[in-house]
Amino acid sequence: DGKDIRNVSVYAWRKTLGYIPQDPFLLNDSIRNNIAFYNPQLSFEAIVESAKRANIHEFIESLPHGYDTHIGDRGVLVSGGQRQRIVLARLLARKPKVLILDEATSALDAESERAIIQSIESLRGEVTVFIIAHGGEMQTSADVVITLSKGRVVSVADSSLARGKI
Repeated sequence: DGKDIRNVSVYAWRKTLGYIPQDPFLLNDSIRNNIAFYNPQLSFEAIVESAKRANIHEFIESLPHGYDTHIGDRGVLVSGGQRQRIVLARLLARKPKVLILDEATSALDAESERAIIQSIESLRGEVTVFIIAHGGEMQTSADVVITLSKGRVVSVADSSLARGKI
């Protein structure tokens, strides 16, 4: 945003980032507490809004205990796609400026991957998203695709022009 990064504290910079790894970390706790992980005082309305943006709200509402449903150690009581979307909701509640998805959909079924792609698409213009992927459908929503091989950039493709997104 036009600021010299050397004048920004590391703490402030880290608060602007959101990171979703391939194997997300979840607490042996309720969905509500997992989403509010970074801010225990987060209002229920903010939790629900984040869940809606992450395309997980309807699933949560279908559970007998809704947002108070316990998901087990590391989220073993929900699917991989549901775990990823709960973590996405957690990060969206923080309102990051930069979101990094590191192979976040590589082990998911096509339906879960599409739900995450829809969530990412809805962030366009609000959040800068870096998607690290070896392939798959995630690349189709990217504005720019940078291909690496053996640690070097081998191609850069600006696909946003072709899709009329700029």
